[in-house]
Amino acid sequence: MAPDGAVMSATLTMPERLSGNKVPAVLMVSGSGPQNRDEELMDHRPFAVIADYLARNGIASLRYDDRGTGQSTGNFLTATTYTLKDDAKSGIAFLRTIDRIGKTGVLGHSEGGTIAFMLGAENVPDFMISLAGMAISGKETLLRQNGRRLDQTAIGDDDKESILTLIGRVFDTMHEQSLKGVSTAIDIDSIVKESGLTVNPLIVSSLKMTQQQRSPWIDAFIGLNPRTYLKEVKRPLLAINGDKDTQVYPDNLSVIQELAPQAQIKLMPGLNHMMQHAVTGDANEYGDIRETISPEVLESIAQFITGCSDK
Repeated sequence: MAPDGAVMSATLTMPERLSGNKVPAVLMVSGSGPQNRDEELMDHRPFAVIADYLARNGIASLRYDDRGTGQSTGNFLTATTYTLKDDAKSGIAFLRTIDRIGKTGVLGHSEGGTIAFMLGAENVPDFMISLAGMAISGKETLLRQNGRRLDQTAIGDDDKESILTLIGRVFDTMHEQSLKGVSTAIDIDSIVKESGLTVNPLIVSSLKMTQQQRSPWIDAFIGLNPRTYLKEVKRPLLAINGDKDTQVYPDNLSVIQELAPQAQIKLMPGLNHMMQHAVTGDANEYGDIRETISPEVLESIAQFITGCSDK
C-alpha cells in the first residue's frame, strides 16, 4: 500500500525450485505513462519476459499495475514521479515481508530507472538496475527529443534553434510555477514577443495546445534532475543503455558513471529504448520488431543480481 492509501495490484513470481537459502528479489518499475504490470506495449510484455527469465535463474520478482491502472487503485492523473517513487518504495517493503526472500533490489525501465536512482539515494534497495533510466534533467531530455523530431523535418538550423529556445523558456516557466505549487496556462504569445524570437505560427499553436493538457507529472518532470540523486547512490548499480536509443541518449551512461563511480555501465550495441535489436531506434519501430527484449540484457540482469546476492 502506498503512503496515500492506494493499493498496487501485483504479481509475485518465485523460482520453481527453492533451495534452503533465501532468494534475491527485484521490484520492477515501469516507464512513463500508465502501464500495467507487464509494461505491455504494442503486443510486447517485457516485464513478464524478465520475470520468467529471472525465475528460471533463481531470482524472484514483483511487478505491479501502476496506480489507477489495471487492478491498482489511486489516481494516476494527479501523480508525479515523486508519487510513483513512493509507490515503488511500498513494493520493496512488501517484498521484505516474505520469509524466503533475501536481498531486494529495484529494476526500472526509462522513468522507472530514474526512480531506481531516487530510491538508491535513500538507501532503500540493496541494489539497482536501470534500463535506459534518465540521468539528465527532464527539461534536457525533452529538449533533446524535440530536437531530434525537428531534425527529421526540412527545418533549417536557425529555425530549429529558435523553436528549442522558445520551448526551453516555456519549460522554465512551467517549472517556476511547479515550485510555487500552481499550474496556469502560460501565455505563449507573450514569451515569443518578449524574447524577440521568430517562430513558425504552427509551432506556437502547438505549444498553446500543450498548455491545455498540463498535468502535475509534466510540471514536476521538467524540473526533475536525477544528478542530485545519483551522487548519493552508494550501493551496487547496473546501468544499461542501447546505442540506438532515441529517447534516452547513450551518453546518459557517462553521467551515471561520473556521479556513481561504483556503477557497472553497459552500452549495448544495436539496441533501442525498449532494449530490442533495432534498425533506426525510432519509436515507430517498436511494434514491428518481433523481439521483446534482448537476450544479452536478460543475461546481464541475472548475472548482476546473482553477484549482488553472493556478497
